[in-house]
Amino acid sequence: MDFNRVFIVAKKELSDNITGKKFLMLLVLFSLVVGIGAFSGISDYYNVLEEYKSGSSDIYLIPPTPVIVFGSISENIGYYGFGAIIAIALGFNLISGERESGSLKSLLSHPVYRDEIINGKALGGLISLLFAETIVFAIVIALMLISGIVPDLNSSGKIFVIWLLVFLFLAANFSLALMASSVCKSSSTALVVSLVVLFVISYLFPVAGPGILGSVILGDEPKTLYSNDMSSMSASEIQQYSDERQEYMEKEKDLSNLFSVFSMQSVFSDMIRPLTRTSSYLVTLKMEGRDDTYLLDTEPSVFEIFGMIWTKLFALLMFPVIFFGIAYVKFMRLDLR
Repeated sequence: MDFNRVFIVAKKELSDNITGKKFLMLLVLFSLVVGIGAFSGISDYYNVLEEYKSGSSDIYLIPPTPVIVFGSISENIGYYGFGAIIAIALGFNLISGERESGSLKSLLSHPVYRDEIINGKALGGLISLLFAETIVFAIVIALMLISGIVPDLNSSGKIFVIWLLVFLFLAANFSLALMASSVCKSSSTALVVSLVVLFVISYLFPVAGPGILGSVILGDEPKTLYSNDMSSMSASEIQQYSDERQEYMEKEKDLSNLFSVFSMQSVFSDMIRPLTRTSSYLVTLKMEGRDDTYLLDTEPSVFEIFGMIWTKLFALLMFPVIFFGIAYVKFMRLDLR
């Protein structure tokens, strides 16, 4: 593989993207999604600041930071799936579109190998996403400064981490679309397959999986004790039931967490929350008895928060690796006759 040819293909793909009408439409949509989240986030920041100053809430125990602005933005991109749709829209016809037009055969007739084409197209698409994301983040920071919200060094570091996580989330969904585009012969089929796979792994599987397999894996749930039953039970029997019930609930939670690893949305949201909702996240850790390191009246640094989410980061990185791996193998074996 010649990296010079890879970069040539990537440059051509990037040029086609940023000069095309589809990219412009997606950039406008991306800006609207992020802009709406930014206005909501700025309002949230000032509301939280007022609650913290008044001491009317037990949740906001550390001073609010400008990173709160990116809470609503991240929800629009990840939880509500707008970021996934934008990334899929950019990549679903990357290979299938050229197969339909016949340009892929013409491209392969030139002195360029298949691995250089698939790597170059993937690289060009990812740079296009990075370009679009950087533009909209710059718009958000401009809105923050206009609103009088100036991030300090620690907040700036967290914003950079959020920027990186958003890019990885977009890259994962783009790789999903690239995989579908390599597997399917038509762009319309690739789009449908991308959305179906996204729905299954991000919404259906983590929600329905624990419910369907819970009784099979965990067994029957301990029976609920009614008041007339408890009157005839000893204290040791009541304690035994309480222990069994607590153990079952913990196993149920562990099973739900296991299935959530297969959801890009869930993994992304779990990583963003400690950055944008730091105070409530620390309170949750305190309630679960897990915060033996972080004090509730101290804002964790970027590195401390990174230590909380590094396992989720590994899971998020696996999605683009797996999807691109499938796309790569399929494209290398593609029959163009």
